Order: sequence, then C-alpha cells, then structure tokens
Amino acid sequence: MEKLKLKRLKIEKFRNVKPGTELHFRDSLNVLLGRNGTGKTTLLNLIVQLLRWDFSQMLEEEFALEYELETPDGTMLLRVRNEVLERLGLDFLRMLGTESPVERAGSSGELRIMLPSQEQLSLSFKGSKLWMELPDEAPPIAIEYSSPLVGEAMLGNMFLAMDRLFDARREPEEGGRWGRVLISTFPLFRIRRFDESLAYLEHITKSPSLFKTIRQGEGSDYVTTSGEGEPGGFAGHVRRTIKSAPDIDEVRLNTADTSASFLKRVVELLGFQSAQMRLQRTARTPPPNEQLIFGNLQFDFTRQDGSIINHSVLSYGQKRLLAFYYYQACNPGCLVADELVNGMHHEWIDACLEDIGDRQAFLTSQNPLLLDYLSFESAEEVRSSFVLCRTELHEGREQMVWENMTAEDSEGFFKAYQVAIQHVSELLRTRGLW
Repeated sequence: MEKLKLKRLKIEKFRNVKPGTELHFRDSLNVLLGRNGTGKTTLLNLIVQLLRWDFSQMLEEEFALEYELETPDGTMLLRVRNEVLERLGLDFLRMLGTESPVERAGSSGELRIMLPSQEQLSLSFKGSKLWMELPDEAPPIAIEYSSPLVGEAMLGNMFLAMDRLFDARREPEEGGRWGRVLISTFPLFRIRRFDESLAYLEHITKSPSLFKTIRQGEGSDYVTTSGEGEPGGFAGHVRRTIKSAPDIDEVRLNTADTSASFLKRVVELLGFQSAQMRLQRTARTPPPNEQLIFGNLQFDFTRQDGSIINHSVLSYGQKRLLAFYYYQACNPGCLVADELVNGMHHEWIDACLEDIGDRQAFLTSQNPLLLDYLSFESAEEVRSSFVLCRTELHEGREQMVWENMTAEDSEGFFKAYQVAIQHVSELLRTRGLW
C-alpha cells in the first residue's frame, strides 16, 4: 500500500502558537516532548485535522496553515485559511438577511500537487466554488460544491467536484494520473487521535454504528464502510458473512480466521489461548436501498485454563494494549497516539514500537521508556524526530512555542548517542531538551 507522509507544517496563525512556527517531520517515529500544558495534545489534534482534511472543529477561530504531504507519486503543498467575521458586524449583516454568503466567504484554501516530472496541478476554493488549473495554457475552470471545511461532507463533495472538473477537461488520462496522488490520501480520512486513557476503547465498544453495509437493489452485492477504518480484512469478513446469512444478528471473527492477524498478536502478548471479536447488528433499513448497521464491538478472550472473559474485566494496561492494536490495524498509513506507553509493560512497549513498522507516527510520552526504544542514523534524523514544546511570555501574553531541535543540539545529541553511555531519555534530560 502506498504511504503518505506529513513532511512539514508551517503555522502563520493558530490559537496562541508562535506565528511563523515551522516543523519538519521524519518518515517514522516523531515524538513531542514538553511539560503538561505546552500544547502537545493540541499539536496532535492539529496533525489529525491536517491528515483528515477536516477543519470542522476550527471554523469558529482564525487560522492560516501551510503543510506538505509526500506520496510515492508526488508532493502536495496545501495552504488553508479561515477568517472569522467580527461578531458585531455579523449581527448587523444578519439583520440585512445576507449573513450566509458572507460567512462562507471566510473559508478559503489552496492545494498544489507536484509530480516528480515537475508537472503541477493547482486547486483552490473559496466559499463554495472550486477552481482547477492544469499545467497548460487553457484558462482555469470552476465548479460549485457544498459545505466548505466541514469534514467528510466537504471532502466527498470536493472530490466529486474534482471528478467533474477532470471530465470537463476531457482528459481522462490526466485525471487518472492526478487521481493516483489524490486517492493515496483516502486511508487517512478516518484517522483520529489515540487518546492517553481508554476513550478510544470506550468508543469502539459502545458505538452502535461502527460498520455499515449497503445494498442497492435486490441481488446486488453489499458494500461495507467503516467510520474508523477496518482492522485487516474485517470489512470483507462482515460482507461475506452477511452475503451468506443476511438475517444474522452478530458477526464474529476469531483468531483462527486469516483476517484476524492483529487479534492473534494481542492474544500472544497478553498470554491468552485465543480470542474472538463480536459485532452486533444494531439497525436495518428496508429494501431497495437496504442498510445493515453494526456496532457495540466486544472482545472475548479464552484463558489458558479454558475459561472465557470479556474485555471489560481486563486490567487497565491490557485494555490499552488491546485498544492500540485495534487502532493500529485500522490505520495502516499513519498513527497519532497520546501517551502511548500509559499502563503498559516494557515488553508491550517494545512490541508496539516494533509493530508500528515503517508507518509514520506522532507520539507523546512523559515516560522515558518510550524514548529509550528510539534509534537514530544521523544528526538530521534526530533533529526531525523531536518536537520540543514549551511556553513563553510575548508582549504580556503566554505563547506556545513548538520547534525542532537546533542543528547544534541535534549534532551534540547524536555524538553522545553514538557513544551509547546514556539512555536516550537521560541524554535529553542532561542536555536540557526534556
């Protein structure tokens, strides 16, 4: 599967973050370091919004961001801005009955896609209009779409608008070429932050709508979608099960099934004999456009003595491990995890980092165990691996300062790291970097 990487983020305006902040990230593990209250979780949430192309949580605030995404087929440079109207002026406009068009005019953005051949596609939007400009002498063309900057609705409408723009150009081969770059971002649309506690586990085990299957017309195949992404081939397993038993009330997957690799890994690490996942059918709509909705995911584990327990009676650390492996299986492209090592045994931490593999990951940790598992090949890799978070006073106001290490600090750290006298966490502390 093609992997998309967040390479760079520049912040001109965002909350109380220092204007002009520019961060660079490496393709593997990136760790945010800092005291509580310095914005580590805020930055993780911002990264999630960038990767999801979803700024719906930020529509009531001003921001101006630029970031760079890299795929095997090319690079995407994105600029997005939101300007909030003054409340008094907005109230006055509402009296005139003209607030909607003016409110929409506050959202704007630009997406610039560059292929290795240096060809460039430019997309821009303002309000509810999308423009596309291809690298030729033809003038740019525009199309209306709806719901700018409001998450999945905006994404769906914007990509449909892109398809129509390509059709209008009558260049299907161009559409296919550019489409390969765009489609590589789709696995990230469902990404979310893995929280520092058990909220993610609570969500997947209590949500009545994790998977939806849709069948348009009698005899047609079911199409399965998931709001979280799917762990391995679970969506396909759901689809096949329903096809053979349309009235089934519960879909099960156990460690004997080929599409349960993540569950097998959890069983191995927790020392159980086997496990199964149970997904309940929670709703059904009538034909012709039939929908089956599934949720309330449950995990059952068989101990070595043959007794069976539900996930709800696992220890805190066991629940964290289970939740992270489900999260990891649903996000093959990228991981964003807050305080990953909370409650986990050191062997589990080692396993989690090993199984992240070549995915890009953004992590925080107040626990030195995570840091001591990191490895580096160069001073430049050290520099882009850490984001140092702190606060400072600027003109009487507290400001969040996010930055990579300086070249001098990263060079000194790497030289000391090569000697291998101290652990990574000790090196960071003795050099005043953590």
